[in-house]
Amino acid sequence: MNTESEDRAQLIADLKSDDDIRIIEAAKRLLAIGDYGTPAGIVCLAGGKAALRKWKTADAVVLLYRGLKVVTPRTALWGDLLVNRATACAHHGHYPDAIEAGEVFLQAVDSLPPGAERWVPFVHHAVGLAYHRMRDPQQAAYHYRMAAEKHWVPRERADALCDLAYAEALCGHPDKGDEALARVDQGVFNALGVFGYHATCAVVLYFQRRYDEALSEARKAEELAQGKEDEWAIPLTELHIWLSKIYWGLGDRYHAGAWGLHAAVHAEMKRLFALADEANNWLQEIMEQGGVRGDA
Repeated sequence: MNTESEDRAQLIADLKSDDDIRIIEAAKRLLAIGDYGTPAGIVCLAGGKAALRKWKTADAVVLLYRGLKVVTPRTALWGDLLVNRATACAHHGHYPDAIEAGEVFLQAVDSLPPGAERWVPFVHHAVGLAYHRMRDPQQAAYHYRMAAEKHWVPRERADALCDLAYAEALCGHPDKGDEALARVDQGVFNALGVFGYHATCAVVLYFQRRYDEALSEARKAEELAQGKEDEWAIPLTELHIWLSKIYWGLGDRYHAGAWGLHAAVHAEMKRLFALADEANNWLQEIMEQGGVRGDA
């Protein structure tokens, strides 16, 4: 029968596994017995990073929070926990927490051990996403711009430029959005990145009132999402709201209403409440402008 020390040794070994699920479970079990590792918080960082890689953002948020409660401030480990917490909270919907973690890191980065500055663009991108989701495109644009200027990872830089283009369009500057898109290296994208590029092009073109071109880009993105509806639920629902608005711009009230309703229903089903509110507010605006059968 295994002793407690043997069990702990196995859990510590699991933290170095190539299997992220094993890492997450090991971290959670170690925390359950009050073992935060040496230095304190290292267990939480390992588990939190593994959870982010598996998009288990709820686990990541909790693990990284626990780590920040015990870590020694102003250390490299403390900075690493803050960076990953900002990212986890931004993707899980804890936007004020993402902004707080990011700002604490950015204010402290110059006093952290050498090498911490390389994570600055990741933090700016996470904070930009949080502001984006909180419907503050001006702040989002600032942080996305900083991420794009400072990024040393080509794919991350391309993502930041797309997000910057989106935010600039929302700020009423679609021409600046075009400028950001022109700097994107499409060759570095994964499948989600290609989806995001076409979706962003659709938004920028929508604000330029080039609705036919916007529809073409939106359809390209929608086709790429086939079979990934669950995995890409958030960006896909957002795309469907824009599809509704594009059809409205084209004067096609029927398809505008249909896509708006589709987005609202699926957002509710996926418990994406902020997007559900956005879709329902847009549907209300459609009704106030005469509904799907009103005069164009």
